[in-house]
Formats: sequence, structure tokens, C-alpha cells
Amino acid sequence: MAEETALLPPLEAAGEAALVARTRADHARLRELIAGAAQAAEARAFGTLLHEHVRFEERELFPRAEQVLTAEALEAVGRAAREARRARP
Repeated sequence: MAEETALLPPLEAAGEAALVARTRADHARLRELIAGAAQAAEARAFGTLLHEHVRFEERELFPRAEQVLTAEALEAVGRAAREARRARP
């Protein structure tokens, strides 16, 4: 995930360990839930966590990244995100 490789390391280096830890934990749990999504309860849990995680990113993670990262770091994140989208089937 481009976010994990391009955005989180510079955010962590900028002292935003708590935001980075939350993001990594959410991503790990989302991957676990996808693996078990055949069960209805897991599918619901995935949907709930995904909704909460997207709101967290929009309201906390991304605004903080814009505040603490350099323009160059943000441009690198944008490039990584574009490359990841192009690589999707």
C-alpha cells in the first residue's frame, strides 16, 4: 500500500508515532477482516472499520501530514499513490 511505504515513514520521522501506529493497526486489522470476510459478522466488522478508518485519515492523518511534511515528501506520496493506482488491475 503506497500509504504505508510513502506516507507513514516520513510522518513517523516527523514525530507522529501515534498517528502512524493507529494507521498501521487499522490496516492490519482490515487485512485480517478481508481474509475472513466470507462470514457475515466479519464483513460487517470490515465495513465498520473501513468507514471509521477513512474518516480518521480524512480528519486527522492527512491534515497532519500536510502540516508536518515537506512539499517534497508530499509530492513523493502523491507519486507513489498514482503509481499504485496504475498498477491495479
